[in-house]
Amino acid sequence: MNTDVREEIRARIDIADVVGRHVKLRQTGRNFSGLCPFHNEKTPSFTVSPERGTYHCFGCGAGGDVFRFIMEIEGLSFPEALKRLADECGVKIEENRSFEKNSSLVPRDRLAAMNKDAAEYFYASLKNSDSAKQYFKDRGLTGSTVKEFSIGYSP
Repeated sequence: MNTDVREEIRARIDIADVVGRHVKLRQTGRNFSGLCPFHNEKTPSFTVSPERGTYHCFGCGAGGDVFRFIMEIEGLSFPEALKRLADECGVKIEENRSFEKNSSLVPRDRLAAMNKDAAEYFYASLKNSDSAKQYFKDRGLTGSTVKEFSIGYSP
């Protein structure tokens, strides 16, 4: 994901507006304050700084940017929060290419075979190294543990 997209969204989104949908905010100078939505409190310790594009609660320590706020308050993952805010402010996000979408990338079964070959190589390398075998023995690993987990050695 391109960081330019994140910065464009941050520039277009007013964090005080986003937070204000969930928290009753009161302007205090350049910032806003209100009751923290992440813990119970009677006096406001939650602040939003539109200048910095951040929020912070002095009571529970919650804080971050507009993406973190949406993630926490709505229980979203970062990609979900990014998409929601991008849709809201009209920023277009290019979808990432994946193995399933692009056959020119290495297929998963080929990657699995490559990993298996590498594991076998490192396991075989362990058999040829007395110092590596002694190291594992000193660490309390038995031969059956090494075999069971296919523990290897890189010369």
